[in-house]
Amino acid sequence: MRKKITIGTRNQAKRRSFCREKLQWTVDNNWSHIIVSDETKIVDGTNRKVNIWRKDEERLRPECLGVQPDSEHPSRASTMFWGCFCYHKVGTLTPVTGNIKTDKYISILDDNVWPVVARHFVHKPRIFQEKNAPFHVSIRANT
Repeated sequence: MRKKITIGTRNQAKRRSFCREKLQWTVDNNWSHIIVSDETKIVDGTNRKVNIWRKDEERLRPECLGVQPDSEHPSRASTMFWGCFCYHKVGTLTPVTGNIKTDKYISILDDNVWPVVARHFVHKPRIFQEKNAPFHVSIRANT
């Protein structure tokens, strides 16, 4: 299905501002001090989405639209993973069972981020980059 991704005017301005602020950053002084973190879900089986390779003139053909029924693939399994990386190295890829809430997120950070910090940022400033998921921005996770 053809989708249009839109970014609101306010977020466009924020992104431009962020980029302008970072124009003068260098690897040695800035970018090498960042640790990036994120989660992802890997699905084995079907998630009822159908990816279609098509030519532009085929975009409105019925077989190129919508979601197909998954009667051929009735089951699926998924696993959540958390990981981080920095300029120096990739951190540990950690499987996560169940949903991530604040307590579990704090435990993941304690077990996996601090070894990266101890190895590469002992006497250096660091920036820990994450998204705005509720457990990322909770008061307990940021203390």
